Amino acid sequence: MKYNSKNAIRWLIVFIIIIIVTIWQRDLVVSAIKEIFRIPVYITCACVILMMLYFMTEGMIIKIIANENASGLKWTDGVRCSLFSAFYKTATLGTGSGVAEIYYLGTKGIKTAQSTCITLSQYTVQKITLTLFGCAGYVFILLQGENNVLEYRQWIVTGLAASILVSGGLFGISYSEKLSGRIKKIIAHIFKNNNERKEKLSIRVSEFNNTGKKIWNRKTGILIILNILKFTAWYSIPMVIYLHEYNLQPVHICYMAVINMLAGVMAAPAGVGTFEYVFMRFYGERYGVLAATALILYRFFTMIVPMFIGGIYGGTDKNQYKKGNKKWKEKR
Repeated sequence: MKYNSKNAIRWLIVFIIIIIVTIWQRDLVVSAIKEIFRIPVYITCACVILMMLYFMTEGMIIKIIANENASGLKWTDGVRCSLFSAFYKTATLGTGSGVAEIYYLGTKGIKTAQSTCITLSQYTVQKITLTLFGCAGYVFILLQGENNVLEYRQWIVTGLAASILVSGGLFGISYSEKLSGRIKKIIAHIFKNNNERKEKLSIRVSEFNNTGKKIWNRKTGILIILNILKFTAWYSIPMVIYLHEYNLQPVHICYMAVINMLAGVMAAPAGVGTFEYVFMRFYGERYGVLAATALILYRFFTMIVPMFIGGIYGGTDKNQYKKGNKKWKEKR
């Protein structure tokens, strides 16, 4: 897998934004960093546990979906796959995660067409869960009498529409033979002068449909529950950090669900920038410096640490990836 020059440009933009924000909010950033060193060890340990719970659950999701195709993938392979993908997700600011998962599954002897179906199915269930979680969180916050989310209702409606369009389209292709058949007709029309490309894409649509029907008929409930569990793990990190000075408030999980749904709609690489903006709008006035501390630590435990773990695993298992890369090329 190669690092695209476009990723360097994205990272340059992110670094420029970080520098501007650091200069603009210098006192807040310095105070937030100082506050990090005051966070008790037990809170840091709890954040690490929540971080790993996410990847352990993600590994189970990958295993369940992959084994619908009788791949024999182990749970530990699913966890490693999720961490490997996390490395590329951060390194490419979101664009390389799916390709990394397809590549990793290929090293386990799963054909590219099947691994693409697995990744798309996982993404579809994840998108549906994010939408349901975000909308449920929004309603729960309003029922609690906290109206500071009302100004974002236009973005939430936009996010809901976009999520329904993407996840609904993928769900339709993966479940409906009629719709997948129409997609194949469109592919045949577009690539009428390229039989090899047309045949390859048509096979992938068929396999995606076959895999999807198995998953939706047998595993929908357990996959949505597991996705809720994995998101709850990450969404709980700010709540745990606030325990440093405040009482336990589970409503923060709902806030994080809304924040993440909004960050997915507002255009930015991997949500970087929009997530921070909405996070501080929700929490800045209420928690001040501690909100900035929670934001820094949230990004640290959900982006930086997983990237290093995934990178170390990928970098220290060179023999496996040499063999795996050969398998992957042969299976394509």
